[in-house]
Amino acid sequence: MNNAIMVNHEMFYEDNIFPENYDSAQLHKLLLKIGIPPNIYGYSYILRSIELILQNPEYMHYITKGLYIDVAKEFHATPSRVERAIRHAISSAWANGNQEFMTQIFQNCIRPNRRVPSNSVFLSRLYYYITYSQ
Repeated sequence: MNNAIMVNHEMFYEDNIFPENYDSAQLHKLLLKIGIPPNIYGYSYILRSIELILQNPEYMHYITKGLYIDVAKEFHATPSRVERAIRHAISSAWANGNQEFMTQIFQNCIRPNRRVPSNSVFLSRLYYYITYSQ
């Protein structure tokens, strides 16, 4: 599969998508540890979204107009379906997931009233956790 990314009308090609000492199995473990079950669509969408963001962090600035569109194409879905499934997965994790671990990752994103973070905040904090916590 060709790792081509279209962001801001430029094409990028990347082979090594994970930071040093990080692989896709660790990303699967991270999502499971957070509490996102692999049997929901949002799990696969988040997984692929993080992979794309790791390839090109510019995606964080184009979540709606770039990331969702590219993920939707890969899964033969619509961007709105991708957005909704990711939101559902985040809500599920927030309600039933590993609260202690999520506090470690999301720190100041967790408000006292336990509001769920937006998709873009969730994805960007996962990206920074993966990139800078190793």
